[in-house]
Amino acid sequence: EKMGKKRKAAVQDTADDVAEDAPVTTEEKVGIPAEEKVDSEPKKQKAPKKPKKKKDKSKADAEAVEKAVAKAAQNTASTDSEEVAEQTARDQAVEYLEDWDTDRESWKFKKVRQIWLLQNATDKKKLNKTSFSIFLRYIEDLKGLSRTKTVEECRKMNLEYEQLGEEHEDERVEQKMKRKRLKAQNRRALKILKVLL
Repeated sequence: EKMGKKRKAAVQDTADDVAEDAPVTTEEKVGIPAEEKVDSEPKKQKAPKKPKKKKDKSKADAEAVEKAVAKAAQNTASTDSEEVAEQTARDQAVEYLEDWDTDRESWKFKKVRQIWLLQNATDKKKLNKTSFSIFLRYIEDLKGLSRTKTVEECRKMNLEYEQLGEEHEDERVEQKMKRKRLKAQNRRALKILKVLL
């Protein structure tokens, strides 16, 4: 019996040691019985639903304007990055042409630059006069599918310009701008066709 009491006492001491090491809750420190413990996270009560009010038309318009401004700002950010990418491509293509013109021994063919040049050669904003004149010399030796597609695209531009017909006084500004742009592109397209045909 003495051994049994000693073992029970040792087991009890171990249990007390473990209990001492266990984390103590705030309620236990304060002395609140376990039955009366309060949840540490209070339950959220739902707020009563408010009846929907009809929006004031001017308030709705203001919200629509705010949304449009936010969307425009988002589009501007993506447009800016697109403009930077376009400017970089333009600069690289012009440098490629200038290297071809001035230093052919170290110049290396780059398909990406040639494609950009072929797709954008008729646009004055993308390829200035000097670069365009170098481009015309560059395409003299153009062969294969690139030559065929370029001829097709230039003929297509020429046809589109001719289909516009004569300028009318009652044309809208947008139509006049389109005609002017197509006229400039057509001039360049005809020069390209003259070289390639």
